[in-house]
Amino acid sequence: ARWEVALRNDLAMAYSNRGNAKQATGGHGPAAALADYDAAIAIFDALRRLLEPDGRWEVALRNNLASAYSNRGGAKQAAGGHGPAVARADYDAAIAIRADLRDLLLRLGGEAAWSPWDRFQLAQLYLARIRLKGTRDSAADQDAVRSIAENLDAIGQQQLAAGLMGALAMAKLPRPVLWIIERLLRPFAGWLQRLRQRFESDAMSWRR
Repeated sequence: ARWEVALRNDLAMAYSNRGNAKQATGGHGPAAALADYDAAIAIFDALRRLLEPDGRWEVALRNNLASAYSNRGGAKQAAGGHGPAVARADYDAAIAIRADLRDLLLRLGGEAAWSPWDRFQLAQLYLARIRLKGTRDSAADQDAVRSIAENLDAIGQQQLAAGLMGALAMAKLPRPVLWIIERLLRPFAGWLQRLRQRFESDAMSWRR
């Protein structure tokens, strides 16, 4: 039932939001957030199995599942004790969902149906995977980011395009340099997480 789907989605989002809050709050951190992301993904996956066969796997639900995978990948990467391969599997899953969604939207509604924010989110996932793979093994992902940035620039989203190209340049830095930068930024992790969430909230209008 529609109401049942809405309730499940709300519960999954509550878990996901609590995971985000734990990541950004002192005394909790990324490791504490993993169980919440696990719960959110389990609910969303159950919804996908229920709705997808009937063509009711909606865009918003797909995006929510991709975000949960992405957040869990980031938490695993930051928590330690997991390793790049474990975090990369979550980024792979998130990219697959958002790439399939891109193909669906372009097929059904053309370029106008794939919003600037959806494009930016997909590029962010490619960037996360570039950081895990390293420059040598991520040529295809780098090309994907450049392609999205060029597309965003062409449709008047120069700020988003410039942000992606700057992030790509950072992602291509040698790993020891990135490690030093991450160590320097670690005390500000909670603030950066809150800033990211605020930015995402303000940017939701771009999806319309």
